[in-house]
Amino acid sequence: MMIGVLVAGGELENKELFKKYIEKADFSVAVDSGAKVFFKNKILPNLLVGDLDSIDKESLKYFEENNIKIDKYPCEKDLTDLEIGLNSLINNGCDKLYALGTIGSRIDHSVANIMILKKMYDLGYNCYMINDKNRVQYIEANKEVSIKKDYENISIIPLSEKGINVTLVGFYYTITDYEMELGSTTGISNYLVKDFGTIKLNRGRALIIESND
Repeated sequence: MMIGVLVAGGELENKELFKKYIEKADFSVAVDSGAKVFFKNKILPNLLVGDLDSIDKESLKYFEENNIKIDKYPCEKDLTDLEIGLNSLINNGCDKLYALGTIGSRIDHSVANIMILKKMYDLGYNCYMINDKNRVQYIEANKEVSIKKDYENISIIPLSEKGINVTLVGFYYTITDYEMELGSTTGISNYLVKDFGTIKLNRGRALIIESND
């Protein structure tokens, strides 16, 4: 398994979080203004992509001086810079994808970015959207996910029209074959009581959101 990490321009001020993922990366991509995170930490990615409409001059100069490959795209295009970045990770052999700085103040961008998780899932890739306080993944029926005690809160958001059927083990609120309808807030703010927990989605589609207050 090859791990790919990209950094976009959303919320990412936690240097330790950034370094935690970059250190495990087999291939890394800076997406437009996400280049500033690399520059501030004096770490070089393998690739810079995007239309470069929001990158600062200092970061761009740093990349150019260090001969980092730059794939520049026009501002008017069918894909967002994030999707281009994810495709770059895949094209370079990565199959586990961590997308940092992909959740920010723009709700439209954040929701669209999160929903790209389904596309990545359909293509067969494990993908996570991450910012300073949240990690989001998408799952479908017959998928079992192991959750570590990395975050304080774990929430499950149903996405299927007919809701989901879910089993939770190792959580404060432990449930078995529980029916959770679309629009339900029942799955919000659960937490682990052991070092590891298990989420088994028996039916439907859902988001798993791990977060810290």
